[in-house]
Amino acid sequence: MFTNKMKVLLEKKKSLMLLLALLIVVGTSYTLYANLALGNSEEGELQIISVERGTVTEKVSVSGTVQVPTQLNLGFLTGNSQITSVQVQVGETVSAGQVLVTLDDRIAQTQVAHARGNLLAAEARLAQAREGANQQTIAVQEANVEKARVALIGAQKDFENQEILFNDRSQAYQHLVNAENQLEQARIQLRSAQAGLDSAQAKLEALRQGPSESALYAQEVSVKAAQSQYDHAQAQLQNAIATEASLDVIGEAQRTVYQAQMSLANAQKQLDDLRRSPDSNQLAQGQAAVAQAKAVVDQAQATVHSTEKNTEIARINYEDRAQAKAQLDQVENRLQQAQANYEATKAQLMQLQSPPERSAVLAAEGSVAQARAHLEQQLINLNNLTLRAPIDGLIVQVNGKVGEFPNAGRPFIVLNDSNSEALQVVAQVSQGDVGRIQGGMDVLFTSTAYPDEEFYGKVLSVSPEPTMRNGVTMYDTILSVDGEALLKPGMTVNAMITVAQKENVLFVPARALVEEKEQEGVYIVSDDQTSKEPIFQPVTVGLLSTDVIEITSGLTEGQAVLVTLPRKEERKESKSIWDF
Repeated sequence: MFTNKMKVLLEKKKSLMLLLALLIVVGTSYTLYANLALGNSEEGELQIISVERGTVTEKVSVSGTVQVPTQLNLGFLTGNSQITSVQVQVGETVSAGQVLVTLDDRIAQTQVAHARGNLLAAEARLAQAREGANQQTIAVQEANVEKARVALIGAQKDFENQEILFNDRSQAYQHLVNAENQLEQARIQLRSAQAGLDSAQAKLEALRQGPSESALYAQEVSVKAAQSQYDHAQAQLQNAIATEASLDVIGEAQRTVYQAQMSLANAQKQLDDLRRSPDSNQLAQGQAAVAQAKAVVDQAQATVHSTEKNTEIARINYEDRAQAKAQLDQVENRLQQAQANYEATKAQLMQLQSPPERSAVLAAEGSVAQARAHLEQQLINLNNLTLRAPIDGLIVQVNGKVGEFPNAGRPFIVLNDSNSEALQVVAQVSQGDVGRIQGGMDVLFTSTAYPDEEFYGKVLSVSPEPTMRNGVTMYDTILSVDGEALLKPGMTVNAMITVAQKENVLFVPARALVEEKEQEGVYIVSDDQTSKEPIFQPVTVGLLSTDVIEITSGLTEGQAVLVTLPRKEERKESKSIWDF
């Protein structure tokens, strides 16, 4: 029986039947057909062709669009962290695992460290639950409870202050001014502390190295000057006594001698101290002075760092409401963590104070498991702040810049494998042809972009779900393209799918097939010279190609059949249609 496609071809042959009827009516002789068989007429509409044996290939013609096999939309789960680096650009080739984009991970790093600490603490508590707590451990835990309580009070105060700053802009501005003033004072104190440290270090270095020659010479000059003054005072006293001067004059001369003697002794002591190496006590004092000055500098640096952070927070709270809200959320999170830590430390203390029980061990094991799971979740959160390429591919979109906040609902990176040789074509196959198409069938592609090129591939899959296009039921079919770098995603191509092929079979041109009295057949030219008219011969057909039809019965090789030839214009059109 005819397929739908065969019926379309047979309808095109009705013109042949009308022509044959006309020839019969006017009594055209057999010689006319013989001349036509020789192709004497350039505009001839009939030709005698012999039945041949060869290969018949049945194909389905479809069209489709070149696509990449894989296209991935990569993005972030959160938009609360700022972009710190974009390490790729559009058109760049990347490898699987390569870092593409990073977000600010400071908070996540802190949370990981906190979760890791909680896990270590939980493991320690488990060990304690198994072994039992001693008085020293209980005392340590009591101290931990007190520290957690103080931390909770501080966190509550921080949250209250932050909430006030968030709700009151004037207070936020005043807080910023105060923070800047405190920062300036802290920097002044740091400079002063650094100067004190430099002085202490210089004195200690002087003690270690001893006096310079110039210092010794200057002190020796001072001793000589003091000696000269003393000798002069002695001479004045002796003269006053020898001349029997008044008691007041003699008393004044004695006081001058005493002062000169003391000055000489001090100068001599200083000279002796310079010549003598510093003792261990002096070095220890110098080192202690340096250590104390260093501690003052460290404290001043810590104060500067703390006030710088507070100033930055105050500036953010005043200038950026979104950042201020994020800061408020962060402080609230710290409050919740402090509350949880306080409750946990109290529970741990109560557990330590109780005798070891099986239930306590089980609870401690559960805490360890929970802490481990929390750490794993925090590690996942940290990892989610780094966007890596899941496959080798090509960057086709980058939707963001350093300093921005990513849009959690929009792909940040679009990555595909269009730089590989694994391109595909998505073709639409009609419901009349889809049943004949199977995976693995050969496909020939052509494209108007490369009119002189042919590309090859295979049928990969046929979608079981239909789609409606312009009221026609179609099925999406995936076709591979064998290693052709010329084709680009988005190009439209024509495809010929080989659905069946037979070798060494009888065939005739498709234009030879006609229908008469609901039977398919051909007109043959009889060898019997008594018959001057072509004879209708019923046939059974097999495969249907674009231009030939397999004959399974009704004809023999070499028989002459009539074929309708297209006119020149039709032949040109036929070539453009079937020349894939």
